[in-house]
Amino acid sequence: MRKGFTLVENIMVIILIGLLFAGVSVYIQESINSWVFISEQKELLLEARGAMTRLTRELKTTNRNVNLTVHASSEVTFRNIQNDSITFRQDGTTLKRNADILADKLAIPGGLSFRYLDATGNETGSSNLIESIRIRLTIVNGQNKFVLESSVGLRMKRL
Repeated sequence: MRKGFTLVENIMVIILIGLLFAGVSVYIQESINSWVFISEQKELLLEARGAMTRLTRELKTTNRNVNLTVHASSEVTFRNIQNDSITFRQDGTTLKRNADILADKLAIPGGLSFRYLDATGNETGSSNLIESIRIRLTIVNGQNKFVLESSVGLRMKRL
């Protein structure tokens, strides 16, 4: 009487284990891909929120009708209440505050856009009629895309 397994039995076990491992590895790979996707989304969201918070916070420090010097669709320049000149603009895929980079991976075109609104909420091109600014920030990285929008009411100038 022989003890042990035949060569055919061993090969069959190896093939079955290989098939089982191949099936399980598909689920493991999907889990890893999902984790990477969600991690990249969180990173983009944090970057976009930080940039939008900075943009809105600083735009609130300008006086309406007097300190807004440039108002284009992808750039705004203004003087804040300390009389510092501040420019927010899209430069390629980066959002810049003066020379500093606030965010990277902006969509091209339209990663940063401004709409200037009058008292009735209609778009205006006249700087003395601008009462609020609508901001749209679009950040992309591969399959991940975040679009944030916010609105800032400009301050009334004190006499």
